[in-house]
Amino acid sequence: MPNLRVVALAPFADPIRERLTIAVDMVPVAGESSPEMAAAIADADVLVNGAFLAEWAGRAPRLRLLQGLGAGYDGFALDAVPAGCFVANVY
Repeated sequence: MPNLRVVALAPFADPIRERLTIAVDMVPVAGESSPEMAAAIADADVLVNGAFLAEWAGRAPRLRLLQGLGAGYDGFALDAVPAGCFVANVY
């Protein structure tokens, strides 16, 4: 079974990887709303980020978890999140 592909906002990637007890393919990305992030989510299983933009609808078919970086989810266009994907925040 292949490793989970986790795309994370860059400052959070290493701390997350250090705490995981399973092997993952971690993809750090510098900008939470950047074109690089939009490209990286294409084959992500997990996204740890402060945003999921409306224009990303249909770009992340494998996404199973969208983990926010704060207490809210204001940066998430919930109608753009793939069906069946769990959305979580930190509070």
